Amino acid sequence: MTKLERIEQEIATLSPSEMEELRLWMHKQDYDEWDRQMETDFQAGKFDRLIQEGIDDFKAGKTTPL
Repeated sequence: MTKLERIEQEIATLSPSEMEELRLWMHKQDYDEWDRQMETDFQAGKFDRLIQEGIDDFKAGKTTPL
């Protein structure tokens, strides 16, 4: 049995409140990982082109105030 299969079996035994707690924890893990990836991508310059396009559009008057 794999580690994942053991975890799945344990999850199947959780009460509704424990399941909700697990959902919230998993949700937070997803967001934390997303934040780390965004920071890594930003530091690597992967957004530089998009940022520059926004600046250029703003300077050219192609934007609308929110």
